[in-house]
Amino acid sequence: MVQVESYDVVDAETIHLTIPACALRDANRNVSVDSFVVTPVAPRAALSGPLLSPNVTEASLRSRMLTAGEPLSLLITLRDAEWQPTLVENATLLAPLLRGLRPVPNPEAMGAAGGGLNPEASGWEEVVLPQLLATPPEQANPSPNPSPNP
Repeated sequence: MVQVESYDVVDAETIHLTIPACALRDANRNVSVDSFVVTPVAPRAALSGPLLSPNVTEASLRSRMLTAGEPLSLLITLRDAEWQPTLVENATLLAPLLRGLRPVPNPEAMGAAGGGLNPEASGWEEVVLPQLLATPPEQANPSPNPSPNP
């Protein structure tokens, strides 16, 4: 079997086999056999890094440190996908990725004063996200993985 690491389709691709007459000993015309469909793999992403620690607190976010020697960071590793090559330098491309970091509604707070759906005035969407968006891309320092299939 041939290994084709660079094969990458966005839409399903149908492959049909026709055996040419010259490949058959006793045939004078091509033989149409059958076809199969190659379905693209859905891209996936995995998160890792100190920001996922159960020890992250408001104080951690304020100081940008999990511990004295460990800065907060979030690593996004892609599988069956690749980052846009200019993502790190281009705020227009980076902003939608950063906006994807959203607070999850708290169902326990649905009946509480905040309703569970409204972001707090001092919470992620009102404080952290605007600071992320205002950070120059070269300082955001995301580290796109060079290989789509680590």
